[in-house]
Amino acid sequence: MRYASHQALFHRYIFAITPPARVLSRNKRKEQSFRRFSTRFGFREYLQKDFKSWIKGEFLFISLFLLCGVSGVYIYTNRENTPVKRVEKLLSHAKECADRDERQKALHDCLQSLTIIQETNPQGEALYSSQNALINPLDRHLFSVAFGIAAQDETLGNRYAAVRHYLEALQSTEFLSDSDEKVKSKVVTMDRIAQCYEELGEFTAAEKYYRQAIQLYQTLKRPASGLDQEIPGVVYNYGHFLWKGGRLEEAQEYLTKAKGLAMKANLAQGYGDKIQDTLTRVMDEQSRNNSQ
Repeated sequence: MRYASHQALFHRYIFAITPPARVLSRNKRKEQSFRRFSTRFGFREYLQKDFKSWIKGEFLFISLFLLCGVSGVYIYTNRENTPVKRVEKLLSHAKECADRDERQKALHDCLQSLTIIQETNPQGEALYSSQNALINPLDRHLFSVAFGIAAQDETLGNRYAAVRHYLEALQSTEFLSDSDEKVKSKVVTMDRIAQCYEELGEFTAAEKYYRQAIQLYQTLKRPASGLDQEIPGVVYNYGHFLWKGGRLEEAQEYLTKAKGLAMKANLAQGYGDKIQDTLTRVMDEQSRNNSQ
């Protein structure tokens, strides 16, 4: 997955996308991989510690993210075989597997934990009420677990499985009680779905989710907390997508927007430089085309 800034979250992982008219070899794709940004929900401070590893294309595992949701749930806390205890044990073991780079085992444990949450606390079975809605406490953590599973699938190259779980995470955002967190989660998840579809060569679906993510941001009456740190990467990714599809004027428009958003959000200089580098490449290519 990819990049993160001082507060934002970009972690490179996706290979450059090839437009249908231009088929590149795997080696050529690898040469272009450094050009991609990608948002990744959470871990801002954790990810920023090792910027050089992202430049090298190395990947930081999502396992720690999986622990953030379930840790706050205390239903029957003294009973060892309660659903929460079982989920906590599975996620703890998943983290251990992740630390040992045993990603398939970690993914298996996470899938089991998701099954327990879904079977034990079916959506709609409210355990307490808020002012506006009835919310199941464990349903509120479905997003964290589903997103984490999707991220692991993505790093393992299981794109279709990743899309399936990202879509489940997207649906689960409805159970998030904080409105800002809900919007931010939706935008970031749609960006991840778009990048997975892009990798699969399903460009129409990829563009659909890129545009939905950006449109959701544009329709906000006020900026959602933390979203200003995420949206530059989403807009950049769409600009990059347009560039690789040969739509240079549109690419220049969105990359320029991404640059402005990054400056407004006061992201680290490295991100602004990378956006500018891609923008310069697009402008140079457009200039060459016009001179021919």
